[in-house]
Amino acid sequence: MQFRKFSLNFNPEFNSMQAKEILKQHLSKIALLTDQEFDYFFSHLKLQSYKRGQTIITEGDKVECEYFVVDGCLKS
Repeated sequence: MQFRKFSLNFNPEFNSMQAKEILKQHLSKIALLTDQEFDYFFSHLKLQSYKRGQTIITEGDKVECEYFVVDGCLKS
């Protein structure tokens, strides 16, 4: 089975357990996953944080992952 890359963006003030719970609550609105299935899914995520005003993707970049924002906002 092949997975797409996902990136979980979070405020550094959050710990990974808080970010995990926020994502779990969001996904529970869309899909029914057991705790074991969710833990497996979460294990494939890369936790990242970005500073205010930092560019994540610029025009012409090849985007190889999807993002889920735990705290803050993005603009395009």
